[in-house]
Parts: sequence; C-alpha cells; structure tokens
Amino acid sequence: MTTQPDNAPAIKGSWESKLEEAQRLAEDYNPAALPLYESLFIRLGKMPAKIRQAADGRLQDIFVQAGYGYQRILTWAGQYADSIAVADRLIDELPEDDRGVWMVYQINLLVRAQKYDQTFEYMRRYHDWEEYDEIDALRHTAVVQLRMERPDDAAATLATLDQVIADRDVSREARQRDEAYAAQVGVELALLEKEFDRAEELFQKAIQDPAYRDFSRLYTEFIRAGEAERALPYIKRDQQHPIRAGFWHGLALRRLGNEAGAQARWEDLLESDISDSDEESISEYILADYYLNGADGMGLDILLAALADESNVPWQVHALIGVGWLLRRNLPNARVNLRRAHNQYREFYGDRLPSAFWYHVTDLVTAEEAEKIAQYFDTVSDTASDIASQEQTA
Repeated sequence: MTTQPDNAPAIKGSWESKLEEAQRLAEDYNPAALPLYESLFIRLGKMPAKIRQAADGRLQDIFVQAGYGYQRILTWAGQYADSIAVADRLIDELPEDDRGVWMVYQINLLVRAQKYDQTFEYMRRYHDWEEYDEIDALRHTAVVQLRMERPDDAAATLATLDQVIADRDVSREARQRDEAYAAQVGVELALLEKEFDRAEELFQKAIQDPAYRDFSRLYTEFIRAGEAERALPYIKRDQQHPIRAGFWHGLALRRLGNEAGAQARWEDLLESDISDSDEESISEYILADYYLNGADGMGLDILLAALADESNVPWQVHALIGVGWLLRRNLPNARVNLRRAHNQYREFYGDRLPSAFWYHVTDLVTAEEAEKIAQYFDTVSDTASDIASQEQTA
C-alpha cells in the first residue's frame, strides 16, 4: 500500500482537501467555511471511534481540526449555542492533558452567551479538574460574575472569600498574599461601580503582592471616568510602563485643561526608544502620535510597516490602523482594517470592539466621522465593564 507524502497536496475530494478548503475560507472569515466544517464534523463524528483512530489516527486528527475550525467560525458568527455544543464534544474527544485549555474556552463561551447557571456548573467541573483550592475557586467565580455584569453576586462571593481567608490558620505572609489576591478582584468591582475611594483602598492592599502592582489599571479607568486629577499620582508611580504612563499623563493634562503640557509630554514620549517595549505600550506610542500629530504623524506608517513584516497581528493593531486611515480621510481603508479587527475580536472576546477603544476614537475624529465606523464598536458600555479583554476567566 502506498501512502501520500506529508508535504504532498491533498487529493481532490479527500477529507484532507475538504478540511484545507474550509481552513482557507475561515482565514478570511468567509461564512462559506461554516457548511464545510459542519459537514466534516458531523460526518466524521458519526463514525465509530475505532475507525477514526485507525492509520495513526488520521481521521481523528481531521475530526478534531474540523471541530476546532467549526467551533471558531460558529463563535465568530455569534451562534453560541452551537459553538458550545461543538466544544463539549471536542472536550470528550481530546486526550486528558489537552482538556483543561478547552474547558477554560468553554467557560468563556458560556459567559459570552450569558448562560449563568451553565457557566458555574462548568466552572465547578473545571475547579475539580485543576484541583483548585477554595480561595482560587472563589476568586475565579467573582471574576466571572463581574464579566457577566453581576456585581451583587460578585460582592457576595468576595465577602465569602474574605471570610475564608480570615479563618485560615496560616502565616502572616501567606495571609497577606491571599488578601492581595482577593483585593485585586475587589478593585475591579469597585471600579465597575465607580466607588473610586474604595478602589484606591483595595488597590493599596493588592499591591502588597508585586504581581498586582499594575498602576495603569487605576489611572486609565480614572481618566475615562473624568477623574484625571485622581489619576496623576498613580501615573507618576508607574515605572514599569513608561510609554503607557507617558501617554496617559498627556491625556490627563489635556483633560485638566493643560494642552501645552499634554503636547510637551507626548513630544517627549515620541522621542522614546520603543524597540524593546511590550505590545500594549507600542499601541499607546501610536496613540500619542495620533493625538499629537493627527493625519500628519508617522503612527500609521509605523503600523503599516509592521503589518508588512507580520502575517499574524492582533486586533489592536488592525484597529489602530483603521483609525489612522480615518485620520487621513480614507474611509474605505479604515473599514477594511476595522472589519479585520472586529472579526478577530468576535472570535475570542465579544460581539463589538471594546468601548475603551471607542473612547479614543471619539477623541480623535469628529462625531460625523466616528458615526461612519460605529458599527464595529461597543459605544455604550461602561468602560469599567470591559473585563473580557482585561482578564481571561482562568
């Protein structure tokens, strides 16, 4: 019996060729991928497992890849019930070592679908799987309740968590670490409810553990909420993210009416060396250029050069490119890139690009121009509730 070499093209009409066609279409988020994946997944799924596992698991591999692609496109299309069902089937089919990641993904799907009871049933299964202790399980539960916009439930869970921590017979250092772990979620709840004094109080407890010493979580939220004065001390303390802090410092000064100070701060920032900066800080470097120079700056050119060198860029880059094109009055190109960003975001996070990004769009372009791209964004949610893109559920 002859076998096909690994690098040979798939034979027309074979399972492999159908999978390749579906994958090709899915790369461009083409809805035509959906029936192809569906056919592969359903037909192969009806075969006895022994047949799929024969020949070194050839058909099983195709079945799992088809399931992954099918589930991905269903999520992108907003067909959450079907996506959840496919993920359930995949979890049962995968080796035990691979199931944990998919269980996290399933929890995220259930959150997006607002299936509250099902979400927590699945979380209990996941907690047992990962052998979470009570503190980890309660903290995880509170995070998910915040993502599902259930602040009262999250507050009750955090109260239970605080009591569990208080009742534990552990060392002072261990207790302090647990309290910081819980306080970090408490900060998110306080920000969501705009209890800013409470958020600052809890933040002081959270940063006793260096893992939670992210000053930007406070100052970005304060500025978006119109509390620029409150943000300034935290900006000045942020030594970990100098570019991010520099951008938001300029924005805080602008909000406080100091336009000359804002421009000077952004000019200083644009002199920075960003070669070793993290991705988020680079985004804020580009935003500083947009705020300072508008259509005449180099921000869009930097991003386009990066796009030419990279085949797989995150949604934030496509969104920033879209805004850059809008600043240059090129609406068709803006829509191409914003559509790409929107597609990527829908696949993993939510139905619309987050309101935290929309906040900058409305700063940078006129209301009339913003309206032309509003379809891609969440334009109404409180920025503090954009937790989906802040922290995964596990």
